[in-house]
Amino acid sequence: MGRQKSFLSFMGIPLEESLVEEIIRVQNSLRKLSPSIIWEKPEKLHITIAYLGKVSDSSLYQLTNSLSKIIDVREPIFIKPSYVDYFYKKHDDSVIYLGLSDDEPIRNLELTVRKTLFDLKYSPPLRYQPHITIGKIKRLKHPNQLKDILYSLKQEPLLPFSPSAVTQLVFYQSTFSRDENTSQFIKKSTLPLIKQYIQ
Repeated sequence: MGRQKSFLSFMGIPLEESLVEEIIRVQNSLRKLSPSIIWEKPEKLHITIAYLGKVSDSSLYQLTNSLSKIIDVREPIFIKPSYVDYFYKKHDDSVIYLGLSDDEPIRNLELTVRKTLFDLKYSPPLRYQPHITIGKIKRLKHPNQLKDILYSLKQEPLLPFSPSAVTQLVFYQSTFSRDENTSQFIKKSTLPLIKQYIQ
């Protein structure tokens, strides 16, 4: 028998198919930088809003119900990636991500979610930066090699992205199999942001 899978829940924004296709083109254009970069799979691309940890089905229902009463997005939210950057981690994988040209609407949405989570006794991280993770770099034997890759990454020109609509918030469950050394995201619950907009 294989080992049991571990589970982690988080809230995120799924990306429109057209944006995913544009991100794939960016990933392909950056592959030449290093074989050490592990590129995120298309089905895992998203914008994280809040990490929840281990959440039972009953707690997930409570969260969905509470947020559906509070979140009130008056106008459609559009996102547009505009630059590539990274989160450097000395003792872990460094993260390559796309930043947004105007992230204020996403920050406001995250703030609303954060307040609800605190009321329900959850403790989301205090620091938040909206981004789309597109790849990770494993720790390398020589630190300077990693820094060279990250520096080259920021020098690469990006083709302009098209604006993409945000229409829903999704509760994801992240599953990891140690035997297969793979992970996947499973949609557990969906919360529409603007019902009249997505109908």
